[in-house]
Amino acid sequence: MHDGSLIQRDTVAQLVGNYIDAVKDITRAYDLLHAAKNRLNTSYGLGQRIYSFDVLPHGYGRGESLRDDSLATVLKQIKLDAWRVLVERLELRKLLSIGRRSELDKQLADGKDLPEITIENVWGLFESAAANIDTYMEEAVAEVFEMLRPHRSKLKTNTEFEVGKRVVLERYVEPTYNKKGFRVRYSYDAQLTALDNVFLRLDGKGVISTYHGPCRDAIESAGADGRCETEYFRLKCCLNSNLHVEFKRLDLVEQLNRIAGGARLKTKA
Repeated sequence: MHDGSLIQRDTVAQLVGNYIDAVKDITRAYDLLHAAKNRLNTSYGLGQRIYSFDVLPHGYGRGESLRDDSLATVLKQIKLDAWRVLVERLELRKLLSIGRRSELDKQLADGKDLPEITIENVWGLFESAAANIDTYMEEAVAEVFEMLRPHRSKLKTNTEFEVGKRVVLERYVEPTYNKKGFRVRYSYDAQLTALDNVFLRLDGKGVISTYHGPCRDAIESAGADGRCETEYFRLKCCLNSNLHVEFKRLDLVEQLNRIAGGARLKTKA
């Protein structure tokens, strides 16, 4: 079970408090700007729209003047930016399955249905994730099982029927710009975090202790030959963007093959 040590409650309170204070300041500032604009229009333009004064600078044909909904637009973006930072500080992604992480990223991309930023909502989100970690890990077992036996793969190392001693994950990595190492492709970061979490769980342990997990950490520390390893995997990054994975604990692979069909991962006593 996660102990909530990733971020202290008082830190969350400080972040939320600063956000709330900033929103109040911004709102007051826009009230003053609107009042100034109305005063100028009344004095100089006799209320005619053609003489509307723009009290916020913008380039010709670009930007926006101070419309009635300007404050709402700004506050919407600030709220979205704040939630993105809070999710990063809470390190929520490391607790989620691949599918739920994708849902969270989509929500943070479009900003739809995001709750108000309060200490109750922010800390409640974290506590909900921690309380449901067993469910998320069960989901991750099924996801990782499918990931490790790629369908329609033409590589002889891979098999559709069960996870073997080795597997090749296609397009998971890429060389760094200076060609002296490798990095994980962004779209596969969630998959490698889930891989680490599942094997930790199969071994009766918790979740990853670093932000991204041992696999990504090892890959980004590898040299030009792309070889590295973690507690559970020997890894080789290739110039063709494939990641070769050899499992060091075949007993855990056997467990994965046995339970993945029903995605029933039980915590060891």
